[in-house]
Amino acid sequence: MKSITDKINNAIQRGLLSIRKEPPQSVSRWSNNNFFLSAESSYISGRWESYPYQAPILDMIGNDGIREIDILKSARIGYSKMLLACIGYFQEHKKRNQAIWLPTDASAVTFSKTQIDTMLRDVPSVRAMFKNSYDKKCARNTQNLKIFDNGTTLRILGGTAAKNYREISVDCAYLDELASFEPDIEAEGNPALLANKRTAGSVFPKLVCGSTPKIAGTCLITERHEKNVIKLRFYIPCPHCDKLHPLEWKTMQWEKDDPESVLHHCQHCGAGYNQSQFLSVWEKGRYQSDDGIYYHEGFFYDSDDSVIETPLTVGIHIWTAYSPMQTWSQIVREWLSCYKDPILLRTFINTTLGEADKEETESVDPDTFRGRAEEYERFSSKAVCLTMGVDVQPDRLEFEIVAWNANEESWSVDYQILWGDTIDSFEVWDELKEWLIENYKNDSDDALPISMALIDSGFSATTVYKCVERLGLNFVYSCKGQAGKRPVVEHEKERKRRMLKARKKGGHPIIVGVDEAKSIIYRRMRMVQEGAGYMHTPKNRDEEWYNQMTIEQLETKYQRGFAVQRWIKPNGGRNEALDCRVYAYAAFKMTNGKYRSVANSVAPRQIKRRVRQK
Repeated sequence: MKSITDKINNAIQRGLLSIRKEPPQSVSRWSNNNFFLSAESSYISGRWESYPYQAPILDMIGNDGIREIDILKSARIGYSKMLLACIGYFQEHKKRNQAIWLPTDASAVTFSKTQIDTMLRDVPSVRAMFKNSYDKKCARNTQNLKIFDNGTTLRILGGTAAKNYREISVDCAYLDELASFEPDIEAEGNPALLANKRTAGSVFPKLVCGSTPKIAGTCLITERHEKNVIKLRFYIPCPHCDKLHPLEWKTMQWEKDDPESVLHHCQHCGAGYNQSQFLSVWEKGRYQSDDGIYYHEGFFYDSDDSVIETPLTVGIHIWTAYSPMQTWSQIVREWLSCYKDPILLRTFINTTLGEADKEETESVDPDTFRGRAEEYERFSSKAVCLTMGVDVQPDRLEFEIVAWNANEESWSVDYQILWGDTIDSFEVWDELKEWLIENYKNDSDDALPISMALIDSGFSATTVYKCVERLGLNFVYSCKGQAGKRPVVEHEKERKRRMLKARKKGGHPIIVGVDEAKSIIYRRMRMVQEGAGYMHTPKNRDEEWYNQMTIEQLETKYQRGFAVQRWIKPNGGRNEALDCRVYAYAAFKMTNGKYRSVANSVAPRQIKRRVRQK
């Protein structure tokens, strides 16, 4: 039998359970012990184990002395999972209220479904704090809000509306893919500043901003990263001389036509080493600034190895070469496949190197562009589909037909002006329909139909909606160009959701991101080597068309203190040809690899060149 003393001790222990607190843990240790990778959103499912370059990032985010962390990153370094691990840690271990903002409402919903919900399912320690609501659809468990059993909250919000930054009090604020946010949210301010205000009342406020960068000069994450006094990169010891240095793309070399031979060369001794040798020493690496300040096991040190005060803000840069999930030879192959195409090259710089692309002055000389025009009557048989972009004016319709191959190499098939009243008469619209339903022969005498067509509704939306409906063609849509940070066309699911709502109001235009489309088109007009993205144009196209294609210039202006790039057309200038190409390109992006085939009932049409009427 238990003695009275044992019974008293057991009673005391049970009573103390209610105030028991877990011993302090770093985020990396908590993650290795508690966090799991979900099958739906990971290449490999199972228990998480931090890589040497990931653990210090996790621990710096978990450091209560650091208030703001800006992570300039590439893709494929496990950032999304690190973010999830931090969210789980702060909820379960430190009992903090949190909010994460994504660039759009749709991306917030996707993140909630594919990342947050799967974490709640697969991480036992977090699910234990959510067991009362996990299997229920209720106010405590929605796509935008999770209320845990201990009273803490997690909000998952889109970052486009100012209302999503109001009436929220949190300890930890995260902005994922900050570079894709608008710089000024509905004229109320920078998204990072708006999110940071939500932590103002916290004892331990935390703001984490992470993103792959975009264009230098207007990229929000690059701007924040550069403002940090302490900017850290992951330094590793050289396998040959043991001196610390970061991995850099400029010091990677390989034998011609042999990506497998790639070596990184030490900045100190010049010796080369391969990825296997890197992985043998990466556990000895540490985050360090160029002036010698470094982070090690929870503390910051200066170049003399003396402990210094924990900084309030820190910038971190990490790129793909550090990750074992991507081989160095794959990085080289990616480079070799894209360095000749300025659009693909930008993607490589942003998403593989984790650096902002230094935009050249966005202008094209019309004579230079016209100087590389070619002699052809029919488009190339390499093309797989045709699209049409239509610009609407009160007295005319202007359109361009463009042929595309899968790599976005293009051939201008024809450009026409159909004169007539576009508002009060259907005659000119009936003429347009004849062009839309015809098939067009390539240089191998094969025919292709128009796969997709977009008609600009900016001039008179009601008229265009009515006329598009009257055309009765399921591959023809009205569209509306919008400036700002947005893709050329919306994600298919987001577009369908928006169009479903728009139909109830009587209009459903496709939203075209004209700034992004023009940037791509202008870069391609400067290309000199044929291949992916190259724009082929005919010599028999008149000079006015080339002038209109190159009329606009990209200028950087400051609005409410933020750098904003906008395409500017000179007063009195005409840009209908450029607009038609923008809509034709957006139409190609909408096809998503699904092209129309030739209808047997329609005979192929030989293009009859018409003289443009001035």
